[in-house]
Amino acid sequence: ILIGNLFTGNESMGNGGAIVVKSNSKPKIINNTIVNNHSLYGAGIWMSCSALNVVLQNNILWGNKASESGNQLYLRSTGSTYSIINNLLEGGVDSILFETPYSGILQDNYMFSPEFADYATGDLHLTCSSLAINAGSVPVVNMPLYDMDSNLRLNGSEYDLGAFEADAAATIVSQPQNMIVMNGDIATFTVVANGANVYQWEVSTDMASNWAAIVDDTIYSGATTSLLTVNSYAPMNGSLYRCIISGNCPQVTTISLPALLLVSNPDGFDENPIAVSVYPIPAYDFVNIIHAAGSRVIISDINGRIVADYAALSSDNEQISVSNLNNGVYFMKITSSNSTQIIRMIKD
Repeated sequence: ILIGNLFTGNESMGNGGAIVVKSNSKPKIINNTIVNNHSLYGAGIWMSCSALNVVLQNNILWGNKASESGNQLYLRSTGSTYSIINNLLEGGVDSILFETPYSGILQDNYMFSPEFADYATGDLHLTCSSLAINAGSVPVVNMPLYDMDSNLRLNGSEYDLGAFEADAAATIVSQPQNMIVMNGDIATFTVVANGANVYQWEVSTDMASNWAAIVDDTIYSGATTSLLTVNSYAPMNGSLYRCIISGNCPQVTTISLPALLLVSNPDGFDENPIAVSVYPIPAYDFVNIIHAAGSRVIISDINGRIVADYAALSSDNEQISVSNLNNGVYFMKITSSNSTQIIRMIKD
């Protein structure tokens, strides 16, 4: 298995300037940058093997020069099958020389420029505008946590192509916190992140099923800053707020945890509802709900998916099981005839 390596400036008088695969080898060659290597045949990779399911995935092969044939990739199949997927090849699949009929998968390979930081001097990191960012597919093997620069290997929505993950993601060091305010008061949500250049706050009014970008208006200010200010009114009770953050590369984003806005005395609710208590939090196998007899309890995950729905609790000291829930953050919406309360629950 070859994962996350840089092969550059190598030369062979025969086959394979960078990599040679022979005999019964069954390699998995994934997320490597193979650039400016030279040989007679297969300057990037030369293969002649008889193993099944040879995998080449998420690699960049660029600038390799074979004096005879097969600049980027030379395949001699002796009964082997190949999966060549999501690679960036100078010249595209036409740069692959198939000495024998090809057997296997050949799909989603690209030929756009990788846009290296400084190709002439050998800086083969990706620039922020590179289409190779987030262009990889999920590897067929477990990936290392970090690339060769010690950056997180998955630093965006998808893997980047090649050996280097774009070092561009902002890191959140302080999440926005839940707010409880009176009707008409101001609520503020703050996120603190290292390496952040762009902020965009979003709001959900349906327990995280859908999110909408916020713009500055009479209700909101600071929609594109680290501090969101909200003029809170009763209809906003139970809204969730999160911030989408990006660093040097705007296509690599980090999303904060959602924070809950509770507006006291929302229209139509009792001015002094009995406070509902939920414990223990974090929860393990069960939670106790106090002062909620007759209430409906809906538990949703942070994506808004309802994972439990109890039509009416039978007592003021009800115990419900959460043992079947995965560990994570959930929202418990408790609705009685005269009030609605939303409680953030953590399952460990």
